[in-house]
Amino acid sequence: MEAALRDRVQAALRDALRSPEIAARLAATGFAVEATVGSVLASIIEADLPRWREVVRSAGVVMN
Repeated sequence: MEAALRDRVQAALRDALRSPEIAARLAATGFAVEATVGSVLASIIEADLPRWREVVRSAGVVMN
């Protein structure tokens, strides 16, 4: 993932997770919120991409 896109995703996630309402909703569903630095987030996203590509492919999702 290119750095500019990674930085935008990280900023959006950081802003969302700072919201008390979102944090409370995530906690209520069993999610633990952890802040990460850019390189860690990039590693997590890269590791998850193959799994989500397969989910999208098997579901027949098509981008417009």
